[in-house]
Amino acid sequence: MALPGVTMVEKRHPASLLTMATSMCAVLYAIGAYSTAYIPSPWGFGQFRPAVIVPSFFATIFGPMPAAIGAAVGTLIADSVKHGYLYPGSFLAAVPGNFIGFYLFGYILKKKFSWGRFVFASNLTLTIGNLIVAFLYVFLFKVLYLSDPKYVTMTPEVLTYLSSGLTIWWFVTMLPFVLLVTPLLIRAAAAAFPSIVPEAVKAHSLREELPKTTFSLAMLVPGLIMIVVGLATTFTSLAIYTPLGAQIMFYGSGIALSVLGVLIHTGQRFLWQRTPAQKTKGDANMNRRFKVVAVGGTFDEFHKGHRALLMKAFEVGNRVLIGLCSDDFVKKLRKPHKVAPYDERLGELKSFLSGHGVLDRAEIMALHDPYGVTLSSGCVEAIVVSRETEPRANEINEKRGAKGLPPLRVVVIEMVPAENHVSISTTRIRRGKIDREGRLLKTRL
Repeated sequence: MALPGVTMVEKRHPASLLTMATSMCAVLYAIGAYSTAYIPSPWGFGQFRPAVIVPSFFATIFGPMPAAIGAAVGTLIADSVKHGYLYPGSFLAAVPGNFIGFYLFGYILKKKFSWGRFVFASNLTLTIGNLIVAFLYVFLFKVLYLSDPKYVTMTPEVLTYLSSGLTIWWFVTMLPFVLLVTPLLIRAAAAAFPSIVPEAVKAHSLREELPKTTFSLAMLVPGLIMIVVGLATTFTSLAIYTPLGAQIMFYGSGIALSVLGVLIHTGQRFLWQRTPAQKTKGDANMNRRFKVVAVGGTFDEFHKGHRALLMKAFEVGNRVLIGLCSDDFVKKLRKPHKVAPYDERLGELKSFLSGHGVLDRAEIMALHDPYGVTLSSGCVEAIVVSRETEPRANEINEKRGAKGLPPLRVVVIEMVPAENHVSISTTRIRRGKIDREGRLLKTRL
């Protein structure tokens, strides 16, 4: 739900943050993949890998490239550590498959995020990524690179069936983890680190319940397909090419996915779903999407525009840091009119906040430069500005990026018009053209 009259300006993550995210993705994925590296597929190669939740999470939060590079590097590290040398099978198959799969995952969600698209991206990219890995591993690595006699003597049809079976095995063992665990991680990140989570992801994560039918079908349909495949490998000519372990895998995974789908559809609550109490509490605070926001100004001739700016800050933030220009800073600004002393402006500001019951949520501090606390690494998540001062907010984010800090969300309100539709400003009030409510004053003859 968009806030009326507010434009949420999405900023790109600074390069330093993306670099750190890429490194973290690679390290966590390598650790997770290695921890299950000795659990093979029914065909004796290809490992059980629930660690795909790591690049799935990073693709959602940081976009395609950190997840793609992190997944490619992480899988190469895990495979190479397992084999004790730089493993060519990983380089030829797992690296390109992981890179393409998770780049596509992040690309789909970066364009537009919703939980429906998350489910779609999970199914599509796990299929494509695993398909690439399986076919490259069998045809390129086993047959062409190693010239393994066991595989060289197989017909293309049998090799294709083997690659397809491996793809299916990876898919059905990865999908439940991505759909059940990753949303939990995304929601936790949106609540704990809102300043680095894309606005659309944060909005859907904190405001919406996950679509029950969509997640249910995402489990149930693949589950039923696995059961059908299991029956085919048991009662058709495919049986001679399918190890008993693979047949058991098809039945077991099919039943497991189907049961999960039914449980979700019938209303069973999983970790990533909120209880009614949690939902009520969350909905009550949805308009306050930030823990701490900043707003600043001279606030001379405290007028209708100032009030609108401040009330928007309290609407979107639980706690508001208000920078009030000091007398020394006002002199540096060289305003074209006189400005009331700091103490007088401070008194008017406090009176307004107290009258609206928000003084206890405010922290007023003297502003000695255009930036105040916004260039520190503290807890400020957003800055509220008028359309006139929006360029200053963009400048602040550029400076934050240069310091390796994440950008602030920029909440922009339109200028409040006077009776003649020209923006209310202190300058016009000081010149006697309008009053503090924007009403036109009679011009003296």
